[in-house]
Amino acid sequence: WLRNISVLIKNRKVSKYSMLSFAQRFKSPVLREFFPVIQYGWANIPLTLNLGVVAGSAGKRYGRYLGGSSEFIKSVADRYTSLGGEILYNSSVERIIEDSGKAVGVRLENGTEISANYVISDAYGYDTFMKMIDERHLTDRLRSMYSKPIDRMMMGLHVSFGVNMDLSDKPNAISFFLDEPIEIAGDNCSIINVLNYSYDKKLAPKGKTSIKAMYDTYYSYWEELSKDQKKYEEEKAIIASRTIEAIERLIPGIGEAVEVTDVATPITTERFTSNARGYGSKEDFRLRDTLKGFLNKPMTLKSLKNFFVIGHSIGGTNLYGCAAMGRNTIRRICKMEHRNFVAS
Repeated sequence: WLRNISVLIKNRKVSKYSMLSFAQRFKSPVLREFFPVIQYGWANIPLTLNLGVVAGSAGKRYGRYLGGSSEFIKSVADRYTSLGGEILYNSSVERIIEDSGKAVGVRLENGTEISANYVISDAYGYDTFMKMIDERHLTDRLRSMYSKPIDRMMMGLHVSFGVNMDLSDKPNAISFFLDEPIEIAGDNCSIINVLNYSYDKKLAPKGKTSIKAMYDTYYSYWEELSKDQKKYEEEKAIIASRTIEAIERLIPGIGEAVEVTDVATPITTERFTSNARGYGSKEDFRLRDTLKGFLNKPMTLKSLKNFFVIGHSIGGTNLYGCAAMGRNTIRRICKMEHRNFVAS
């Protein structure tokens, strides 16, 4: 941190800009239009966030795990079990068990109780604080945060295709403007961002490619639609059709090459991961929380000892930030147990 103070001071010059406001400094009308949406179409994110991604990529600190999420998760699970850990699948936690102000285990939805010296929750923040622990442990700020659900979900709608085409001659990421906007889940969409996974040979058979388009969307739109399964499925089919028709303008013939289609809505994500919409607002922002985020420390509660909360929904930044949160939690437990923290 001390070594980088000069960089942080210089960074103040650009920290006042969003992608959209900085783009107005360009003379080129093309750059003024394209620059704000160069990263997932997020025109209003801070410029510094984009610079951080570019810098991390240039420094080889970012990458994509071959085989996608499942391969990455498997490597973590295999490492954990090789160290003697046990994983219970299909075992949702219903409640944190406590005794004399300490977390002493968990109770599963099927009624099974598991004792523990320490409990670490990497579950969705809302579920952890509003469902799994007694509300007397909540601070006024936590109550305030989780009473304000965020409806707009960035990258909340994923439209994926498996196509019988080799797209290795195309860029890994493509953003292109449409001549005429298309309606996607009630929104007018004038730009489509396509991820081309041709670089990963594990994600499709030889000569074929997996691609994906992502859209911002509203949780409430899909929540209401999911009450009627037929309408829900029809809307997904319409979105898939409109998306591939738009991509056809960029890659002729791709529509006829589609062999697999999958549309994942916010309801899909919630069903698979228990993660739903976020909570909180700009009024909840505090500098102290930002600094904690940089340090990747777990959240603790004064009234519930031996209980730690980690993960993206309480401040973990990306995979490495969440992993560091877990690592720092174990380091802290080792200190409490008067044991040396050892990592390979």
